[in-house]
Amino acid sequence: MKHYNFAEGKFEDFFECFISGEVDFGDYFDHLLSWYQHKNEPNVLFLTYEEMKDNIEISLLKIITFLGKKYTEKLNNKQILNKIIEQSSFENMSKNQQRWSSKRPNNMPPFVRKGKVGDWKNYFSREQVKRLKDKFVSRTMGTDLEKLWINIVSN
Repeated sequence: MKHYNFAEGKFEDFFECFISGEVDFGDYFDHLLSWYQHKNEPNVLFLTYEEMKDNIEISLLKIITFLGKKYTEKLNNKQILNKIIEQSSFENMSKNQQRWSSKRPNNMPPFVRKGKVGDWKNYFSREQVKRLKDKFVSRTMGTDLEKLWINIVSN
């Protein structure tokens, strides 16, 4: 059985903890819903990894616009934007794993793993996909978060 990369043990064990909200960082859905209710506040930018992977330039423009005019003005120079895109690439971000946490032990698997959207399909069983879809639908019903996983839930 394949082991999951973030801890000793099997992915199936991690999945059970995740679906029950019993992981170190808490319940995913509680976290998501608590932040999402603030998405239209001026000091919150809600952006998904999938959006960034789909179009990094548009995503960076959203981030820079969110940060304010001081940063937006710098984007008149295409070289600066290209440098930001290069520095935020998966290849560059994965070079120094310690930058993500100074307390991260050296023997830990990489924090930045593969940088691929949809890699979850290589780990989830059909039953796990169904359980996660059901949980997502039940927790996000009645919010526009239903659109967040539209490609996952509709498959």
